[in-house]
Amino acid sequence: IINSKINLNLTIVAPFYVVAEVVSLIALKPTGIYVFWLILIPALSILFSALVGITINLKFPVFSWENEVQVVKQSLSTFLMILIGFICTIVPIASLIIFDTSMLNIVYLIIFACLVIMIVILKCLLDRKSNNLIK
Repeated sequence: IINSKINLNLTIVAPFYVVAEVVSLIALKPTGIYVFWLILIPALSILFSALVGITINLKFPVFSWENEVQVVKQSLSTFLMILIGFICTIVPIASLIIFDTSMLNIVYLIIFACLVIMIVILKCLLDRKSNNLIK
């Protein structure tokens, strides 16, 4: 069930990701390794967002509500996702501003590594949680 929710999230986001990537590649005309980073980092960010969203929703479920707005827009899960999204946007932008442009590949590599590590940790947590739900 958990993997189905993740796959649904990725399926909904995929067309927008593809359009954004095509427009970015045409507009920015990156060369070499920057094409790789421009495609890979947003894809990993989308996967991370899907995983962290499911994890937070499992951690802070809302079962008692009077209308849908309380669950969708006023829950702790929503606030945490907005906060995490904000942090995940600000940290890479700040690092690109702080560090010299000659260090872009290192910054991208660090962002890539952090995303991969967080994705692996979240996926392991979700797999363990889904195994516990089945038992």
